[in-house]
Amino acid sequence: MTRLCLFALCACAGAKPVPDAELKGVVREMLDAVAPGHWEVWDRYTDDAVLYTSENGQTMTKAELHADFGPLPKGYTGSLQTERFEIRVHGDTAIVVHHDHERMNVLGHAIEARYIGTDTYVRKGGAWKMVATQVHAVLADPPVGAVDRRRFDEYVGTYELAPEVRTAVTREGDRLFAERSGRPKQELLPEAEGVFFVAGAPRSRKIFVRGPDGKVSALADRRDGRDLVWRRQP
Repeated sequence: MTRLCLFALCACAGAKPVPDAELKGVVREMLDAVAPGHWEVWDRYTDDAVLYTSENGQTMTKAELHADFGPLPKGYTGSLQTERFEIRVHGDTAIVVHHDHERMNVLGHAIEARYIGTDTYVRKGGAWKMVATQVHAVLADPPVGAVDRRRFDEYVGTYELAPEVRTAVTREGDRLFAERSGRPKQELLPEAEGVFFVAGAPRSRKIFVRGPDGKVSALADRRDGRDLVWRRQP
């Protein structure tokens, strides 16, 4: 949810380097302002020319950020806690990297997310002003889905990307594996029927594609919504 993820760190006036206690106080103030939509806090610590890039890849000016900022909808509650941060000061410029844990309750349902923000500040008039920030969503593996593992035999076979690059899909009991040419074998974990993932690679999916006859004809290696298609060999 964009509004709850509009978080950043900033350094405030004081001697350099910025003391941890002071920085943590600013962090708490900024994060506490997100859920109730207290824009005046953000206005105080951001430069008029700030550029904010969200975890969805949208870059906003201060005016656009202000327009998107607001309290959580009725029935929503949430908080952002900073678990770790680092700061590097280079003259009148400071770079802050912070790891944040978001906890939300959406109409009685608890959800969590984690983010990494990279913020740039410039010291102006004795105070630090944020001039740019980029938020990165820390992705997680999906839960293993309840699927009919008896159908795993339908996926077993050899899939070709090029004559010299192939992936062999094999079954071992109720587990499915893929082994690409020259690479170690990996277990394919089911997310839904025909959709699999590899542990530790949440940006990617392995999707078995069926032809008009209903039989598996290809393996789509999907990364960030883009497919690399491996054709099944006879």
